[in-house]
Amino acid sequence: MAAIGLDRVATVHRNLTMSELMEHAIRNGEGRLGPAGQMVVETGKYTGRSPKDKAFVKEPGSETHIDWA
Repeated sequence: MAAIGLDRVATVHRNLTMSELMEHAIRNGEGRLGPAGQMVVETGKYTGRSPKDKAFVKEPGSETHIDWA
């Protein structure tokens, strides 16, 4: 788990079902159930990526122009 930065985490949950994920979020105070059973979360003021962020996709038109190493 150290390779992905989880070496100091006491418990790692993986491949949870949607209902298990929702249970964890509710139990941790990270969300609540809405009136129709949907998950509702308050993400705060800063919810998206910065407009100055850039993402590059490795595709035939770009792969020879970027050092992917």
